[in-house]
This record gives sequence, structure tokens and C-alpha cells, in this order.
Amino acid sequence: MTKVTDVYGEGYKNLLSASHLKENPNLCTTYTIQSVEVREIGKLEPQKKVVIDIGIGDYELALNKTNARELEKAFGEVVENWQGKQIELKLGKSTYKGNPVDSVFVEPKQ
Repeated sequence: MTKVTDVYGEGYKNLLSASHLKENPNLCTTYTIQSVEVREIGKLEPQKKVVIDIGIGDYELALNKTNARELEKAFGEVVENWQGKQIELKLGKSTYKGNPVDSVFVEPKQ
């Protein structure tokens, strides 16, 4: 039997998700990026992701490619330079494997 922690590792509980924003709409606001790092997310099939800390307790946000590209356009291609920049979190819909899903979107603030 495969457990969720077998797939995502122990740290998955601290990643911000669309369900967090859906349950608490007050999280859809502006934040300052506290820190940025690149790390592998997932245990069975690890993928490198840009992970940002935006000061929501123990939660961090692992950026998907779309969100990373949005921040790259606004703040430059060097992710370490994103620290101190502001973003707004939004809840929206995207498509995953042909199905609509709730998603976290980031909007850079200038």
C-alpha cells in the first residue's frame, strides 16, 4: 500500500494549495516573498520546483510552471532575486489531465 507521505514526503503538509485558499478566502491577498529556493517535491517521482515562503505560518508555495513564468516575466529569471517582491494569491480554475481543478495563481505586484 502506498501512503501519501510515500509520494510527497513528510513536507507535503506544509505546501499551500488551492483547498487552503478555498477554505479561507482571506488568504487571497498580497504577500511579500520572504525566501525562495529550488527543491525537489515528491518522493516517488520528485520534480524540481521553485518554492517560495510568503510568511503564512509554516506554509510555503511550490510554484507550477505557469506561476513561475509569471514571476519570471515580472521579476527576472534569477529566482533568488524575487525575495522582497510582492505577489497576490488568487484562486482560480485550470485544467489538469483534461479536468477542471481549483488552482492557486500568483499575480506579481510592481
